[in-house]
Amino acid sequence: MARVRSFMPSTQRLNIHKTTVECEFDTLVEGSTRVLHLSTFGSKDRASERKSSQSIQLDIEHARLLIGILADFIAAAAEDRARITGSEPGA
Repeated sequence: MARVRSFMPSTQRLNIHKTTVECEFDTLVEGSTRVLHLSTFGSKDRASERKSSQSIQLDIEHARLLIGILADFIAAAAEDRARITGSEPGA
């Protein structure tokens, strides 16, 4: 549970997770600092009561960087879908 200080491509061996979680968001303001707070909550099959599993916070600079990462991801996913379905990207 921390504020993000940088984004970089992963070098880990990753797999798509099989379980899903809920993510809550809120904006926190302290003085002149505003952050986006994201908290994930355990899977629906979790044995214990609902509680935050992980959380991250993004200041405006890092939120803008994440928007760029998400835009690249969305464009690549649209290209994948177009290639698979034979349609135009974004259709």
